[in-house]
Amino acid sequence: MQLSESAQELLELLWTAIEEEARPGLAIKNPPPEGLDELIQARLVEQNGEWLVLTPAGRPEAAQAVRRHRLAERLLADVLTTEEARLDEHACRLEHVLVDGVDESICTLLGHPRFCPHGKPIPRGKCCQQMRESTERLIAPLCDLQPGQRGQIAYIQMNNPRRLQKLMAMGVLPGVSVELLRRFPSYVFEAGYSQFAVDEEIASAIYVRLAHEEKEKVTEIKTIPKTLEANMSSDRLARWTSVLFDSSVLSLFIFPAIGWKAAGWSGVGWAVVALLILTGLPLAYILIGLRRGWVSDLELSRREDRPRFILVSLSCDLLALAVLGWGGAPRLLWLLALTYACLGLTMFTISSFWKISLHMVSVGGFATVLVYIFGLGALWTYLSLPLVAWARLYRKKHTPAQLVAGAVGGILITAAVFTWAGVGVR
Repeated sequence: MQLSESAQELLELLWTAIEEEARPGLAIKNPPPEGLDELIQARLVEQNGEWLVLTPAGRPEAAQAVRRHRLAERLLADVLTTEEARLDEHACRLEHVLVDGVDESICTLLGHPRFCPHGKPIPRGKCCQQMRESTERLIAPLCDLQPGQRGQIAYIQMNNPRRLQKLMAMGVLPGVSVELLRRFPSYVFEAGYSQFAVDEEIASAIYVRLAHEEKEKVTEIKTIPKTLEANMSSDRLARWTSVLFDSSVLSLFIFPAIGWKAAGWSGVGWAVVALLILTGLPLAYILIGLRRGWVSDLELSRREDRPRFILVSLSCDLLALAVLGWGGAPRLLWLLALTYACLGLTMFTISSFWKISLHMVSVGGFATVLVYIFGLGALWTYLSLPLVAWARLYRKKHTPAQLVAGAVGGILITAAVFTWAGVGVR
């Protein structure tokens, strides 16, 4: 039913008076309000003594009018960041273009909000009812998912307009495919080709519609032993390979091993100091960058994210060299820090015009370090290069040329540093 704007606004006033202010209706005034004749002819409003009241047919129409107005306010406040003083003015114009269907789409986009910016309840629509009926069966907040579960973002229910805008700007929108990667220390999920790390508040605001077959798949996985070979699909194996062979993870094992080789427990202590500077500070930069928006994902998939990160890493490398050198740390650890710096400088230069695989640089470099320090018996560590190359190709993070260049660069630069320092293969 198409009503004039004045008739719709009168319906809003009636609904508010009856439903929220507990009044019998609106008192009859002289002259009668504009739009009243139209509503009486449509049998949506009738006169009951000295009051104007809604008819049974008028109640749902009035609720829809209020719903459109308050959804318009939420859209203006949450997405368009309209100042509060002008919300009602602009919402009065916008609500009249929210025809049936459009208001449902906006409600879904906004996450089926329950209250307007002023704290008043928004009458529920058909889409909200459908959401309630299907939530237990199909839809769950991201924070309730288990790693490996996937689906499509159904809606985002967030009261913080800035955070909502940030998510939308990053491409986290209803309809986007999403998969939860891990739950601790933060919720890490993949949307499209990017990864995001969020806190529990944001994870609980992103609602995911799980496909039926995905629910069955997850149930099946939970009922059998979780060994790597039997249970991980190819994409999960590729993802975990990328995680485990990241330079920050590898360094947790390489540095203590070399520290122990060089000076026992004292060397391990210096290795911890080196790790805090070389990996702790760059990791802190990435985590802060994810929250503030200057980093797209944990793996720095965008080439433009890399130069600044490598500069931060280079600064940490120089700091580590100074601390280890002046503090009298074992020479092998100092050489390892020097290798870090040389690799970082090379990667910074290349990343300014081309994307190179940092994973392959790290794996090739660390394997070469192990060969120089522990001897030819460590040659087997180079076998990890094909696995990492497959994982990065499978996940479409790099081209074959970028992978080969990373491996060769890591091996040659590391070999050059240790040869310059007079350390031969043992």
